[in-house]
Amino acid sequence: MKKLHLINQIVFIGTCVLYLTIYLGMIAQMVLGFTQVILALSYLITWKELPKSIQSHLKNYYTLILVYGLGVAIANYLKMDNEIVIIGGLFVIPMCIAGYFFKITLLIKRHYELQPISL
Repeated sequence: MKKLHLINQIVFIGTCVLYLTIYLGMIAQMVLGFTQVILALSYLITWKELPKSIQSHLKNYYTLILVYGLGVAIANYLKMDNEIVIIGGLFVIPMCIAGYFFKITLLIKRHYELQPISL
């Protein structure tokens, strides 16, 4: 689990740094989103081992992803091309969701660090 957080940390911080150039940040954000969805799905494998509080955070994250995806689909269908909608919907909201997942992976990492090692 530590490695999963490390992967997420590298990609998340890398994306934030690349946003200094805007264009590279936008490209990195696609990689970040793909990486985080794959990591989130991998946590389903160890779902029963996770405490209820972390399970709750992951449920919230899965819900956010679905609501965001539906929102993007609806905005696209309605051809909403307002600058505020585009900037918020393509940059601000996804990075907020990514920040939330970063916190979740940190909580999971800390949870496993506190667990005694069993042989």
